[in-house]
Amino acid sequence: MRRRILWALPAALAVLLPAAVTVAYAGTQPARAVTWVTCATDSAIPVAGRRCGQVRVPLDWAAPGGTAITLSLHVDPATDPAGRVGALFINPGGPGGSATQLVDRAVQLFPAELRRRFDIIGLDPRGVGESTPLSCDPALQPTADDLDPHGPAAFTALVARNRAFADSCRQRSGALLSHLDTVSVARDLEAVRQAIGEPSLNWLGFSYGTAIGNTYATLFPRHIRALAGDGVLEHSLPSRQMLLDEARTAEDGFDRFVDWCAGSVACALHGRDAGRAYDALVARATATPIAAPKAGKPVTGTQIRLGTQALLLTPAQSWPALAQAIVAAENGDADTFASTSVIDPVQQAVECLDFRTMATSYAAVREARATAVRVSPHLGGLVQSWTGLTGCAGWPITPTNPQHPLRVRGNPPILFVNSRHDPATSYVWASHVASVVPRSALLTYAGDGHTSYLTSTCVSDTVNRYLFTTKLPVPGSRTCPAV
Repeated sequence: MRRRILWALPAALAVLLPAAVTVAYAGTQPARAVTWVTCATDSAIPVAGRRCGQVRVPLDWAAPGGTAITLSLHVDPATDPAGRVGALFINPGGPGGSATQLVDRAVQLFPAELRRRFDIIGLDPRGVGESTPLSCDPALQPTADDLDPHGPAAFTALVARNRAFADSCRQRSGALLSHLDTVSVARDLEAVRQAIGEPSLNWLGFSYGTAIGNTYATLFPRHIRALAGDGVLEHSLPSRQMLLDEARTAEDGFDRFVDWCAGSVACALHGRDAGRAYDALVARATATPIAAPKAGKPVTGTQIRLGTQALLLTPAQSWPALAQAIVAAENGDADTFASTSVIDPVQQAVECLDFRTMATSYAAVREARATAVRVSPHLGGLVQSWTGLTGCAGWPITPTNPQHPLRVRGNPPILFVNSRHDPATSYVWASHVASVVPRSALLTYAGDGHTSYLTSTCVSDTVNRYLFTTKLPVPGSRTCPAV
């Protein structure tokens, strides 16, 4: 659903930006400024003219004169200043994905034509990356097995652990923990747009990044020039429905992985029944956890199931990796599943502010899990919505941006994209979101994988045309073939 998608971006040339830009807000909101700083050295491909900046914004947008936090952004300038359309903000998803890291690797990933026409901007959301970070005690963070309680005592222990973990975040990060919701992130985006002097917003968001874009559209529809979202998150659904939709779409992704294994010698399980091998592995790890030498702690069946969804997201790379991980675990090395089943602290904190959980009792959790298992027998319903549901059991902060109908009015054309067989963000979600947002269209990628802009040239070309012109694809050209 909202797993982090960290890609690499292309190198761009210089754009001339002033040392500081100050732009007044409408109404009584204070002006914001960008302070340009030296970019941190990392392994990214250097880009001529890359700029790194910081903007101070209110911790609490309801108290704009109070405590401030820092947002960090990286800017790769358009390689053709004469043909420049504007600045394009990008976000990789998560919650917890770093947009500055995405920009730093843009050279390898984003089409040259996009980089030629736009400054590419990565703004780390509050709590993430180079922005004011969320800090918590990792020793207190719930594990995959904590998040899958079997019995009232285990549920009671989970509630206590969630509260202890949240308390550690508050002790280390103060009130930031209460202000990581997506509405605050969207208001931050508007502040930075104004601070850099852009007349309107251009946005390309992936996965959870679509929720940021849609929230911005509800708040500032007339400030948008172009808004595209790939891998659409549906924020209006009750927790139970969200879980069932995601469990179904992840199971569909797994079934397609099994079919691929049957037909491809590139699958390490080729010639075997991959689904049966997987189920046997889960049963074995449930009875006796399997060693994970690098992780230093054996892996359970719950961890294998929970870590599988991340290995379904990008079929060309992750399907072979999933098959290899199954074989490695069969041979006593489950390190891959140990790494893919780790929960990001920011993800947990944001989900607990953005969603009401139905996990108010063990009976409710048991019923939800039983229903999810029926639609997802291989994965057992252990998808990101599940960790959001149980990870917020007993969370001591009331959701500040709970599920609600998406209401966007006064917006320009908006483009949504979704894979028909996305194992994380259900195609059903994208269809519904596109149906309720006026002047929007859904571009369907008729293949597999979570998001498709960086997979399909047809998708990227169609999205780029929209970003360049703000014109939606005509009805007869809204499907791209699988590659």
